[in-house]
Amino acid sequence: MYRDLKRVKAAGAKYLDAAQRSGSATIRDQATEFASLVISAEQKRRAGMDWMDIEGPTSRVRPAGFDGVHINAMLPFKKVKGEYFNALDSNRWDDLEAPLQNQLSIALDIRYGEYQIALCGDATRAGWADHKRELLKSNESVSFSIAKLPHHGSADDCDSTVLNYLFPEVGKKGNQKIALISAPGSRHHPSPVVLKALEERKIHPYCTNLSIACGNNVRPMITSPTIAPEIVKFLNVAGAGTRTSISRAACQGNICVTIPLTGDATVQRQFNNACSYRGDFDFLSGT
Repeated sequence: MYRDLKRVKAAGAKYLDAAQRSGSATIRDQATEFASLVISAEQKRRAGMDWMDIEGPTSRVRPAGFDGVHINAMLPFKKVKGEYFNALDSNRWDDLEAPLQNQLSIALDIRYGEYQIALCGDATRAGWADHKRELLKSNESVSFSIAKLPHHGSADDCDSTVLNYLFPEVGKKGNQKIALISAPGSRHHPSPVVLKALEERKIHPYCTNLSIACGNNVRPMITSPTIAPEIVKFLNVAGAGTRTSISRAACQGNICVTIPLTGDATVQRQFNNACSYRGDFDFLSGT
């Protein structure tokens, strides 16, 4: 959030104007969210709270009450925020609706004790490429023990280059890597490809909701006592009951990771469901 709230308020007004002029439901929803953030920021400012301008690649964040915790902002970069405000100022509505919106997402690098944790928001593959290039200039790198994966574990923003950047070291016993996924349970998030890639890297995934790869793709069967059984069977085989949308189904549910100053991190889950991608069923094959 910019310290200059006047500019933010002006941007909010432009955004609301964009919502009215474009007729886009997406822009209208984004404008409403933006306006609510501006209102919240003003209320917090009047209550004496300080707002920081967050930007990568290594901007320090020092909130009160986090002694011993080192927090750096990795993303977004200043240039991305500048492009966004320029689009608002120039009335380029199409730019506001583009998927590149996610490039504005904040990603944090948190270090506590022996652990390095990444909160990746909706950060994009392009954003991580920029971050890597900037760190290489000073011969730096990242290696996370725990990461909340970007963009709900999407295939585009969690491809092999992103996973290799966040987790350059393969997980192993005594040094387990953990991937947290705020999974909508849709056809794309989290991606089955990403879950398989995590398994190959021995990184343990914990998803809030069930992935389509784990059973959230079962279509309802048609049943009717008034229709001939032969016709019912034909309709089911032909796919007349194909599911048109995937509903949310909890997998791990709410997830809490506890990180002690010394010792191993622990994962508490709302539902202790087993996961084949974590190797919970390996005992069945003797592996």
